Amino acid sequence: MLSSARRVAVLIAAAVVLGLPVGCGGDEGPEERERPSATAERERPAGADAGGEDGSERPAGEGGESQDEDAVDEEVQRRRQELGIRPGADNSLQTFGEEPDQEEESEVVNAMRAYFAAVAEEDFGTACGWFAAELRASHEQLINRFRKLAGKPPFKRCSELGDALRQLTENSMVVADARKAAEAEILRIGVEEDTGRTIVIYRTKGGRLMHFPMVRQDDRWRVFALGPTPITAG
Repeated sequence: MLSSARRVAVLIAAAVVLGLPVGCGGDEGPEERERPSATAERERPAGADAGGEDGSERPAGEGGESQDEDAVDEEVQRRRQELGIRPGADNSLQTFGEEPDQEEESEVVNAMRAYFAAVAEEDFGTACGWFAAELRASHEQLINRFRKLAGKPPFKRCSELGDALRQLTENSMVVADARKAAEAEILRIGVEEDTGRTIVIYRTKGGRLMHFPMVRQDDRWRVFALGPTPITAG
């Protein structure tokens, strides 16, 4: 029988011939030592390759929300300045009602411009057709009062009211303001939905801030005043 030492030598020689690894059972080769274990891979922080030194990821868009808020604040401030809104002042005209959708806004603007175009041409017979019922009634009453004193029959139609309205506004700024409104920049339209009352804020080419009242009656936009009124500071 072979001695123990002899047996070990024979086994080692056989292993070398067969190309089997020879070493201590608990040791790892170079490749085994360099490869991280599956547990280490699972425990490695997500984004360790792309993040900071501690493996944490920087939130996407960090600082973006703050920039967006700053942009909104600047736009709100610009809008308030554009409309002449001032702290402590009466800003009820500039904040009146709710802004309409694009279709309704176009209807309001077209009606206002058509009225001002007629006034600019001093065609008060046509302009009268854009009057709200209350505005027409008040002017009919005023004009017919004078006609009654003169022993004349009352006017009942816009075509008849035209000349009287022209005389009534002869020394006022109504015609001049209407001509300036032709190139005005519309800044805001506020509509009170339950009543149809409307305030149009616009700026003339000369930079003057004006407001003009309108109203929705009989599914049509009508004017609630002969002319616009300036918005004054304070």
